[in-house]
Amino acid sequence: MRNLNLVISATIAVGAIIAIGAANAADLPAATTTKAPPPLAAAYNWSGCYLGGYVGGAWQSRDVNAWDPVSTGGVFPAGTFYHPAASNNVAGNFNYNLGSSAIGGGTLGCNWQGASPLVFGIEGEGGYMRIAASPIVPYSFGTGSDTVAQDKDR
Repeated sequence: MRNLNLVISATIAVGAIIAIGAANAADLPAATTTKAPPPLAAAYNWSGCYLGGYVGGAWQSRDVNAWDPVSTGGVFPAGTFYHPAASNNVAGNFNYNLGSSAIGGGTLGCNWQGASPLVFGIEGEGGYMRIAASPIVPYSFGTGSDTVAQDKDR
């Protein structure tokens, strides 16, 4: 019987220890789950190469205004018109139309951006457009010569 009392006493003691441990665990704050902060938006990096192009057409919506030129000296005295008979000593205004042209070109470049906000790069661009005309001055026929009005960028 004595063994039985010892077993009962040991069981009560172990039960008390377990009960005390469980009572202490109840006093602890409940475990909370915390959400991780959202990741910061990564700053855009402009490093890389690019290629682009364009194509189109060009034309004008009105005529080019021109006039019979005035001499700056030499064979004709300075200030006189080259075609005075045809222009009645008035700067003979006339108009002409430029043609149309296709337009095309491209761009190629590369940029590099390190840790700083500065961007370093190189770019090349090329294109094509040609709008030109070379009309005969209408006042030149009366004087026997045929003066041509040319665009200066030709």
